[in-house]
Amino acid sequence: MTLGQSLLATASLIAITILVINAYRIVIVSKEDELRGEAIKIAGDLATALINEALEKKYDENATKSYFQETSEFSTYLRPTSTEASIVRLPDTTYRSITGYNDFDDYNGYIRAVNTSTLTGFSLRCVVNYVPSATPNVPTTSKTYTKRMEVYVKNPLYMKNDSLVFYATLSY
Repeated sequence: MTLGQSLLATASLIAITILVINAYRIVIVSKEDELRGEAIKIAGDLATALINEALEKKYDENATKSYFQETSEFSTYLRPTSTEASIVRLPDTTYRSITGYNDFDDYNGYIRAVNTSTLTGFSLRCVVNYVPSATPNVPTTSKTYTKRMEVYVKNPLYMKNDSLVFYATLSY
């Protein structure tokens, strides 16, 4: 083989190597995007399930159906009672909140860790606030007839820089 043929063969091998590396990179990025999409879908499902669980609870610990209550009768503190907190240890991995909590605002500060059969490492965190009915995006310190729940969902492996936020409101 002459020097020219050797250089052409070497250049061909380098070009093929670069093409193979780029093809593998495309496959890896595609798989990462697929897993990220699956993580976002699962995050939505988990948040929806948690929100629906909370929406099934009564509006407030002091709420009653026997008469229409004034807001002053509602609980000042948006959190679980000490008994409820002792039943539901955080982060909740066994879904004890389903039976351990009895009202919507018990989910304030609630953290749930979830591993699914597909992906693992999800973390859900809830914040519950009183909000005015006319402007449910603005939390208020005064008691109102509307509460809003924010559910933050993270996955450190598949949603590295993202935290999805889901909202739900419940009115008395």
